[in-house]
Amino acid sequence: MKKLIVTLLLIAATGAANAQVHFNPIVGVNTFFLSTDPPSATSDVTAGWTIGLNLRTDGLVFFQPGLHYMSMHNGVQFDVSGGGAQYRDDISMLRIPLLAGVGFGPLNIHGGISPSIMLSATDHNTGADKMDVYNAFQAAFTVGGGIQILLLTLDVDLDFGITNVYSKPETVYGTTYDGTLSGVRVNLGLMF
Repeated sequence: MKKLIVTLLLIAATGAANAQVHFNPIVGVNTFFLSTDPPSATSDVTAGWTIGLNLRTDGLVFFQPGLHYMSMHNGVQFDVSGGGAQYRDDISMLRIPLLAGVGFGPLNIHGGISPSIMLSATDHNTGADKMDVYNAFQAAFTVGGGIQILLLTLDVDLDFGITNVYSKPETVYGTTYDGTLSGVRVNLGLMF
């Protein structure tokens, strides 16, 4: 995985060296879901937010690496003895999308890989540190599309998780679960 990321960075750097690079600061919302719900429970990953910066090269074919700070909540709702119990963690991640795309006038399609580094994970109710519960490094395949009107950009991306969210399978109320994180991100930005 690390060799793939280094290779993609080198390709993007080579392309960027021969093209004009534009800065694209973005803000957005994201929502994710866990690929596997545990028995007698439902994953409850709520909407979060993103702020970051993309770099984009000119041309019909473009490269678009980025650096995004993401905040979200990962939760699980359990049905226990006729009642319910909910666990929710507040998570922040540094996402490093390495994307390439093709532009068609104001429209584009793009895709690539999006590694993420876990920055923090805390229990929503108690504030307890939960970093050891999650994988410090996660990755997803990303596909999406966008539009640019004057300086304004709008991108909609789908992430398909390829690494496990948890450092080891979680067990709560005797139920063990694991999974990958996939989701939708919508980002609004300005292109300079």
